[in-house]
Amino acid sequence: MRSEHKDILSALAFFFLEHDQPDKALTLLEALRTVFPEDPSIAKSVSYAYLQVGRPQDALDAAGPTSAGQDGACHLLRGKALWGLGRVAEARACLDQYLATLSLQ
Repeated sequence: MRSEHKDILSALAFFFLEHDQPDKALTLLEALRTVFPEDPSIAKSVSYAYLQVGRPQDALDAAGPTSAGQDGACHLLRGKALWGLGRVAEARACLDQYLATLSLQ
């Protein structure tokens, strides 16, 4: 798959997310993740789409493990997924990390 194809499919998935069709977006994003498993932007988009369809465990799995180099979006996605799973203390810790990344900017 060429880079242009990846960009077009990502844009289409974003369109679906913005127009309340997260199931369609998730189908595209899962296909992209299969082709580009190491792409962090696709992983974040997949995680967000899972949150939109009410699947916080899948969102947490898609976000991947916490690492020191993660950007704020990863912490926010993990926090929202953990909150959805009822893991409030862990969610608050992730949201604190998210807020800390904002203060560094």
